Amino acid sequence: MQNYSPDHWPNIPDEIKAWPQFVLWREDQKPMKSKPDKVPLDWRTGQFGTAHSPANWLAFDQACSMALQRGVGIGFVLTPHDPFACIDLDGCIAPDGTLTPQAREIVEGFQGWVECSHSGNGLHIWIKGTVPDGGKRGNGIEAYSAKRFIAMSGRGFAL
Repeated sequence: MQNYSPDHWPNIPDEIKAWPQFVLWREDQKPMKSKPDKVPLDWRTGQFGTAHSPANWLAFDQACSMALQRGVGIGFVLTPHDPFACIDLDGCIAPDGTLTPQAREIVEGFQGWVECSHSGNGLHIWIKGTVPDGGKRGNGIEAYSAKRFIAMSGRGFAL
């Protein structure tokens, strides 16, 4: 997809922006995989890096500036030290913009900030909370509160 539109990044809630845990990322298409991986980049070199080293984290404004210079995206690193969790719903938005019934129920059940995923056919629900063991996944639903970076689009979604 390689569309890292910064137009919506200002929509990211200030409460998340306040945490200097942003990384740069880009897509990396592997042969034999149907969709590209989202890989963190070292902000100093632009090469593949790690999301789990605080030395690679940036403040929101720094991340946006560097991402614009390099033509890449921004992501937020979830750690045990911040109050956030993210529920990632894959493939839940139909081409006409409607949600699957399961996704609608999940979005309505959590009071959080909702953004469209980078692909445009999924959602991220940002909430305050903790997920046991830092993360869980199954049935197109993933939930994380640590040991993961989430590629952010800033494209808010409202029911």
